[in-house]
Amino acid sequence: MTATRASRRLAAPFAILAGGVLALAGVASPASAHDSLVGSTPEAGASVEQAPESITLEYSANLIDAGTLVEVTAADGTVVSTGSPSVVGTEVTQQLAPDLAAGDYTVTWRVTSSDGHPIDSETTGPEIPFTVTVGAESTGASETPEPTMTTQTAPDEEDGAEDDGPIEGSAGTEQTPWVAIVGAFVGIGVLALAILLITRRLRKTKP
Repeated sequence: MTATRASRRLAAPFAILAGGVLALAGVASPASAHDSLVGSTPEAGASVEQAPESITLEYSANLIDAGTLVEVTAADGTVVSTGSPSVVGTEVTQQLAPDLAAGDYTVTWRVTSSDGHPIDSETTGPEIPFTVTVGAESTGASETPEPTMTTQTAPDEEDGAEDDGPIEGSAGTEQTPWVAIVGAFVGIGVLALAILLITRRLRKTKP
């Protein structure tokens, strides 16, 4: 057996091992990637003279219209968002109560990522603060409309997502460890196979 042929036979197990490592990396990486908030109207930290009629949130990929929740609160904790949020592609729009007074407001949110996992402003962030500098004249708490919060109907099994409850819940990454475990076993199997092939090749090439 020539040296060139022996080198080729010894290189084959290492190629298999390299392929297994790349496959393991490919399995583990996408599992932890979710969509993210990329912008909003008004922008985070913005100051506007008159309160907007609605809040629009933009994400990095098309969302699944399930379990969506957007809540806008005043500095005293009063909820000023009203009605159900609307999901269209990468954008979520939430209507606000009319004639908001001047003051600071905060937007918290929860949506279902395109990979089927819920993400929210508490665990993946960020919350969106904005300020109304003029707003409507305050006419007393008794005349202020009392907005209500509603949530979307829980998704069907085809949607691949579940409503995990209030915003205080997790970002839905509980499935990631299982993917990592399966990937680890695949990597160990590939490594063991490569070692076995190398050992056999070496025995055959001995005089």
